[in-house]
Amino acid sequence: MKKSKKIFIKKNSKPGKSGGPVIKKKPGAGPTTLKDAVEGIKKSSMDKDNMWDDQSAEEDNGAGSSTDSKRDKGKAEKFTKMRLAGSLPPYAVDLYDNAANQKESPRQFRTEIINTLFKRNPKTGRYSLIDDQPLFTEAKRVWEKKFGTDGKESYTKLVMRGLFFGNSESAGEVTEFKSKDGTCFYSFRKMTAGVETGQESSLGYTKQAKGTQQQADMLEAMFDKLDWSMPYKGTDALVVEPGKKLPKPMAAFLEKAVATQIRLGGETMLPQESSDVYDKLKKAYVESQKMLGECRHILAWKEMPDSQPVSKDNFDKFMTFVAKQTLAHHELLANGKAVVKATK
Repeated sequence: MKKSKKIFIKKNSKPGKSGGPVIKKKPGAGPTTLKDAVEGIKKSSMDKDNMWDDQSAEEDNGAGSSTDSKRDKGKAEKFTKMRLAGSLPPYAVDLYDNAANQKESPRQFRTEIINTLFKRNPKTGRYSLIDDQPLFTEAKRVWEKKFGTDGKESYTKLVMRGLFFGNSESAGEVTEFKSKDGTCFYSFRKMTAGVETGQESSLGYTKQAKGTQQQADMLEAMFDKLDWSMPYKGTDALVVEPGKKLPKPMAAFLEKAVATQIRLGGETMLPQESSDVYDKLKKAYVESQKMLGECRHILAWKEMPDSQPVSKDNFDKFMTFVAKQTLAHHELLANGKAVVKATK
């Protein structure tokens, strides 16, 4: 005798497509079918993609709306990695952290920063930092004016050795000077950009070793620090005939160098209260005035200071020397102002 099996269906439950009951999944249970699993993966992927465009209101101080421009995911990841590594330009970080809070929509402004700061190479898929947009050039100028001049600090001997030289007095070259109350302070030079060169003459631009791409990049970085721009790139074979007109980019480059030397000359006369620093500034001032005269010589006579024809090669070498001396003068001047400020 066959036994009959009874099936009980809960009241109000709806039948499935096959006529059987629908079994509800328990909360938190995994996918029951392949289709459910695929849909779950799609949803997870979409949520991750939107993460960069819909960050929490807490991060952006409650600002942001559906009308904000979309934040590029790859650029946002690059920004985060570089920030954690401490390799973002300080003026870009200042824009993101501080300037954004002054905007009507801080989030939208931060999105603009991230999307503008990087460029993707379509061939390699890599992102490179590009800070030549007006947003960043102006921020860089303001940052350097604010922190590059007044941000220098001097330390007593014990603090200097402990902080920077691992308590080894011979680990670095330091400069000693005294304040008005007799306290000894120490400072040191920090070079952030430079160019490998060969033997230098009195003008510093003869017998220079053949340049590499790395040297060219360092040279361009040095000019950028001075807010100068390279008039030519690559290996342009340029020779200006004596007395002929200089190319406009070259003349503009010289005019910027002239303006910088004039400004440095005026500022150098200010910090005169520390004789130790002022003696060094006096030497830098003399060198600056010499370079000013040489730049004006090229502009006026369309020839190099040694009466040689202007070529791209000797012009680049000359301007490299001028840039290196100018950066050193900038740093010395900032140190002098810091000394004066510390003694007041």
